[in-house]
Amino acid sequence: YLEDMSRRDISAVWARIALLMTKRQPKQRGKSSHNTGKLSFDDMEHMMHKIFNDTANGIEDCGAREITEATLGMAKIVTILLQQGKRRGEDSSRVILRRLLVSKDMKPNR
Repeated sequence: YLEDMSRRDISAVWARIALLMTKRQPKQRGKSSHNTGKLSFDDMEHMMHKIFNDTANGIEDCGAREITEATLGMAKIVTILLQQGKRRGEDSSRVILRRLLVSKDMKPNR
């Protein structure tokens, strides 16, 4: 759905991710039927890279508000990841974000 989203919507994704990372997730006991719609690790990683690439490649079309919101959202994500450090059993979304935003060779695909 990225092609249907405005620059403001895409920049808001990063702020939303940071907000979701700070909220406590309820613990699930046993297998739940709610997990049937979960993305695979590879699909989630592909989606996050696609959002990152769209953000980076479309930055010249953004206004000051969109650039600020995307940058601040990414900075909050990195801060959260660095504060928590690498943990055993880290959920897949955090592993993907760590690889995408904290790695030293992070570059968008054109």
